[in-house]
Amino acid sequence: MLNELDQITIQWLGLMDYEVALEAQIRAAERVRAGSVPCVMALHHHAVVTLGKRGQALSDLLVSLETMREKNIRIVATDRGGQATFHNPGQLVLYPILPLAQWGFGVRDYVECLERATAYFCAEFGIEVTRGYEPGLWVDGKKTAAFGIRIDRGVSMHGVSINLFNDLEYFSLIRQCGQSVTATNLSQEMSKFMPEIPAWDMTACANLWLDHFKAQVKALIDNKNLPEYEVQTTVPEVVNQFSQAMKEALQAEALFEDTPSLVELENVIEKTPEIES
Repeated sequence: MLNELDQITIQWLGLMDYEVALEAQIRAAERVRAGSVPCVMALHHHAVVTLGKRGQALSDLLVSLETMREKNIRIVATDRGGQATFHNPGQLVLYPILPLAQWGFGVRDYVECLERATAYFCAEFGIEVTRGYEPGLWVDGKKTAAFGIRIDRGVSMHGVSINLFNDLEYFSLIRQCGQSVTATNLSQEMSKFMPEIPAWDMTACANLWLDHFKAQVKALIDNKNLPEYEVQTTVPEVVNQFSQAMKEALQAEALFEDTPSLVELENVIEKTPEIES
């Protein structure tokens, strides 16, 4: 298993519609069941509200469906656990496609690894988070990360979303995971102690998160407790200073690529090799 864990890499998919990413997860899960090396898909979504198995549009939406349409926010029912979650550009979404049954991992252990890896990730940027009643991470009572998973025939799907530099306005339109809460992101929290807004390399962020996740899984296998994470006082290399041009480009969403089709995705997602014994 440790050899298999070391082979896991990030597959960066860019900006795409939720349904396209879901289909990509399904195909990747089929390959993992057939013996391919697991992977972690990393991406961000066009504005969408996803309703988990316990989600209900009538109770989880705080505005009318017409209002959501006017704001170009789509609503999609999905097969993950949990209730309503909002995704939009600038939010890092990570979908680990892992053979949990083969690894002997239960749901509780897996969610624990996801939560702790994300807490360590946030600490890298000087942000201390706390856990909530349900899976999720908070900064001073404001939600910054959400978790929702599905285990399908022994393989994990869905995962974690982390607010990096996304627009937080639309989070007030839903009851996040059944709760009326305020959202925050790492950029907003970092602005409290940084004079300039950071520019984000989302691929580097995804790889940084994966490093922490692997460390958590290895610690669980070895039955070891990692030391409590330390909130960093300096900004890591994945964050650079914004130039004025970068600020203007982000405001215009000029950095966001068009959504790829499923055919194009097949060219992006490499067929992973068979696991070596």
